[in-house]
Amino acid sequence: MNLPLRTFDKFSVSYIIRGNVINKSPLRIGSGRSQSLTSAVDNPVLMLRFGEEEVPVIPGSSWKGLLRSEAEVFVRSTEGLRQEFGEVWRACNILEVVNNEELRKSEEQDPCAVCRVFGNTGIASHVRFFDSYPVSGYSLETISRVAIDRITGGQSPGKLFNVQVVSPLTQWSFEMQVLNIDLRENSPESKIISYLMAKLLTGIQIGGGKSVGYGFVKLDRDSIAVKEIRLSKGGLSSQIHRGDSALKVLGVEVGT
Repeated sequence: MNLPLRTFDKFSVSYIIRGNVINKSPLRIGSGRSQSLTSAVDNPVLMLRFGEEEVPVIPGSSWKGLLRSEAEVFVRSTEGLRQEFGEVWRACNILEVVNNEELRKSEEQDPCAVCRVFGNTGIASHVRFFDSYPVSGYSLETISRVAIDRITGGQSPGKLFNVQVVSPLTQWSFEMQVLNIDLRENSPESKIISYLMAKLLTGIQIGGGKSVGYGFVKLDRDSIAVKEIRLSKGGLSSQIHRGDSALKVLGVEVGT
């Protein structure tokens, strides 16, 4: 089965998905180890100026990297869908693609299902993710930890350090755009988008410290709004979906 490759030569449909995500556990998007001798925190969170103040941020690049990895796992775990979508239903190793000229050219001409959504070196991404900021109050906490010796499995004497985290139950903005992928059609691309939205609703980990439970976030279903912009013979039409209607557009079961 040879499925047509979606391009940006013409506009057909766009979805702008907005909502709030809530971190159910401490969240840490690190800015790297502090170089300041006067800093009380060894590993501060990433901050960005937003208006008149600096606030924590979840970069759009973090969302894209995380969800691309989730999409790869999903495709590799559902080989049965290859009967429905053909050889397109596969997930390449993007690192191998970048470093192998022959493989790179092959994937650019006949991209895997994941690259058809997220892009690769030869085709642009059909999804765009925007930075997330706290939508209400937030607080920062400093947690002291001790380094673990990988050989003995015990603590390394004298290697105490601290990390800064955003406290649980902080609400963050979430916004992504899906361009020229019709979510109302049954396609490899729409199947991946639907899975990722369901994954966000049930919960996913982002940022550092995943092995100790940090970064578990969930998309608040009551906050979801989907703006659907579609080109037809009569011109552009725009509609905003909320609640169960939004979930239906995203291909997510209402009871998920």
